[in-house]
Amino acid sequence: TTEINFFSINATHYFVDLPGYGFAEGGVADREKLRKLIIWYFSSGEAKPEKTVLILDSKAGLTRFDQEMIKMLQELERPYLVVLNKVDKLSQKELAAQVAKTRAAAGTKDIMLTSTESGRGIDALRDRLFEAAL
Repeated sequence: TTEINFFSINATHYFVDLPGYGFAEGGVADREKLRKLIIWYFSSGEAKPEKTVLILDSKAGLTRFDQEMIKMLQELERPYLVVLNKVDKLSQKELAAQVAKTRAAAGTKDIMLTSTESGRGIDALRDRLFEAAL
């Protein structure tokens, strides 16, 4: 994703997919453009998301940009949820360590664990995302 995409859920709710900054192709200028687009989306005042979901690769953990986003969301008093994806790629010991590290860095105990490959946690995440919209 290199742009903001809106998906209508029902007459009153949208799912908004923002660029995946960490995996963006291109050079520094392209990444900075995406960073500014994401920051604009949250700080412009035009959009007031009910929930923000940060999906992180469980092996990589929180990046500096993720930490910047969390700080901004906290300052704007916007609720957020951290999702560690690809949890099937870690051993139980590695996963426990990554969860603890992410909780500390993200300032929240509320972290969901998912794997799109195995399907772990996907139904719970879907329920959580759409509880307010339905």
